[in-house]
Amino acid sequence: FMGNEIAQFIEWRYYEGIEYYLTEEYPTHAHQQVFIKALNHFYKNHPGLWQYAYDNRGFDWIDADNNEQSIISFVRHGRKPSEDLVILINFDVATHQNFRLGMPSAGVWKEVFNSDAKEFGGSGIVNTKKLSTKPVAWNGRDYSVELSVPPLGGIVLAFEKELPKRGKHGRK
Repeated sequence: FMGNEIAQFIEWRYYEGIEYYLTEEYPTHAHQQVFIKALNHFYKNHPGLWQYAYDNRGFDWIDADNNEQSIISFVRHGRKPSEDLVILINFDVATHQNFRLGMPSAGVWKEVFNSDAKEFGGSGIVNTKKLSTKPVAWNGRDYSVELSVPPLGGIVLAFEKELPKRGKHGRK
């Protein structure tokens, strides 16, 4: 709704303008504006979020039942597997290091969006290293990764490439 992009204190009123001055006086409002702008660009540039928006092919739960940690995770599918995105949202104030997450396919994944990034006013708990899947079954899937989960945050992972093939003796 109008004004949400800057986190106005009060609901927008049709007879007044949006309080854009808040972004100059309060860092949290400026961070919100940067976050919403980045989120809009991210949405536009990632077809996995909108190609199958009204179709069951566009969504697949990874874990909808993690009530102990208050974390949900799911896959948004695009027309091509390379457009798939894994989304994880933590609804709790707890940070989780080495959190294991089942993945839709084996390979190297990278974090492409994190609501806890410093530029959005977050604490900066981000996954800067690439995440290679391991053949550890988790969440009903054959492969999984370990990652850091920020408090009260959401992260998005994108498939980057397949794992290198190994020879007979385990060498690349």
